[in-house]
Amino acid sequence: MVGTAWENLSLEAEQISDGLPLCGLLPTGGAALDQWPKLWQQGYRTLKWKIGVTATPREIDLLRDLRACLPADICLRLDANGGLDLSEAHAWLEVADAWGREDNSHHCASLEYLEQPLPVDQLEAMIALAQEYQTPLALDESVATASALQDCCDRGWSGIVVIKPALWGYPHQLREFCQTHRLDIVFSSVFETAVGRQACLQLAQELATGDRALGFGVEHWFAEPF
Repeated sequence: MVGTAWENLSLEAEQISDGLPLCGLLPTGGAALDQWPKLWQQGYRTLKWKIGVTATPREIDLLRDLRACLPADICLRLDANGGLDLSEAHAWLEVADAWGREDNSHHCASLEYLEQPLPVDQLEAMIALAQEYQTPLALDESVATASALQDCCDRGWSGIVVIKPALWGYPHQLREFCQTHRLDIVFSSVFETAVGRQACLQLAQELATGDRALGFGVEHWFAEPF
């Protein structure tokens, strides 16, 4: 009976995600160069690569190598998890803006956004970066709760926000917030169990307002598939 219930939960989650694009999570560093073809073959067309884990010049070189490999139908997200300082954020955004200009003329893979470049206590600096560069920025750790998201909105943030439903508590709070605020939302995972994943996908399906891929392409990081 337990096995049957688990299979049903997995099937229901797959059926929900079938109608919504998912973003696949790459490993950090150079391992992404080996992993992206597997995710592409599995159908992912949006990928996330976490940065800020080693020296910025080295990672930027790796980004150039990765970009040279990616097909034109891939969209890449960069996620710094608040791990950059201001000078590093400028360096990444200069590279990202240059990529964006070339993408428009060379039909190469696109760069969707840079996520949480600076720590949560540097919102004003991130707002300034968003105004200075063409590459969109997204907030993640800065908007982990309803009160934090409300504070960022009150202080002038109008860009993309990454919301992890599993961290919000009662679903009605997230539902009410999304209904009363015009937000560019990316729903994302915190490596939930199969039950939590199903609930989060159902909520994302209900509340998603655009065509951005959901950050739930993480099943390849588990020993057992969903």
